[in-house]
Formats: sequence, structure tokens, C-alpha cells
Amino acid sequence: MGLISRLFGSRKRGTTVQNPLRIGTPTVGFLNLCGSDGEAAMKADQQLLQPLFREVRESRDEVPQCAVLFLYGDLDAEGKVAGRNNDVRSIIKAAGAYIAVIASENPPDHYMRCLGRPNDWTANIVLTIDRKGDKLPTFFVELFRRMYAGTSMLVAWGELAPQIPGHDNPDAPSTIMAAEAGHLVFGSGG
Repeated sequence: MGLISRLFGSRKRGTTVQNPLRIGTPTVGFLNLCGSDGEAAMKADQQLLQPLFREVRESRDEVPQCAVLFLYGDLDAEGKVAGRNNDVRSIIKAAGAYIAVIASENPPDHYMRCLGRPNDWTANIVLTIDRKGDKLPTFFVELFRRMYAGTSMLVAWGELAPQIPGHDNPDAPSTIMAAEAGHLVFGSGG
């Protein structure tokens, strides 16, 4: 499977805009694996995001069980999380996350290897290149609000950060999303 198909979702769980995967009451988890370097970003993100979720879990070692995972960690040149034996996909699977955000800035060439071969768990994985200050958490606050309102993650993402070649959206962080889980919404409504 090529890099482009891995990054842009060739293995969706059969979700569509009309039939998204519905996550009734999502839990958000924050996992800081880069010590003091990630602590300030994690706390800033938590402050803005936690009001959207009934349950918030935080860890600096053990992977929290959650539907939405914000991971703070440095990726090495091989795409592994520095100081850990497990890779990004293993961490996402251990969390049970359908949405995973690598919330620390990492070089794009390190991301080329971090996803590796898909395992038996799919998630929409966001890779952060430039947080652009507070743009990352504010972007996700609006994205998640739209998901709670019934707009699928992929549609809301396209509305908030249109994919225009050569255009840098000043209101959005610089990210890449591997949309492997496809269309996701929050809440139990229909």
C-alpha cells in the first residue's frame, strides 16, 4: 500500500457521510511522553478541550483508554516515539482511540515512517508539523463542536481547513491527517 493511500484512508471501516461511525460519549485522553517539553502544550490543549468531553484522562506513562487521544512525544528518524518500545500505531490501538492527534511538532520526514504498516486498528491520525501557537487546540475545539452537531470529521475538516494546493491556512495548524477510520461523529443522536 502506497504512502498516499495510507495517509488518506484507503482502509476505512465502511463509513460514509450518511452512515458515519458514531461515538456516543467520547473520552479524551492526553498522553505526554516528552517530559517538561510537552507539559505546557498538554496543559494548554487540555484547558480548551476538556469542556467538550464528559471524561478526561491524563498520563505521562500508561496509555489512557479513550476514543480521542492527544499524544505529546518526539518521533525519531525511524518514526518511533523517543524513549518508548512501542510505535505510534501500537499506542493508538492500546488507547482504543478512533482519533489520535500527535500534538507535538515533529519534522515531516520523521512522520514518513511513524505510521508504518497498518495494524488491525484504524483511526483518523493527525500528524502535527506546526502548532501555530494556540491554533491547534482552537482548531480541534471547533472540529469537535461540529462533530457533536452531527457533521462527520472528514466533512468538518474540509470546511475548516480546505485542502488547496500551495495555500497555507492561517487559522489552522499545519497538519497531515491519515483518515483511516473515515467519517466519525460524536453523540448518540441520529
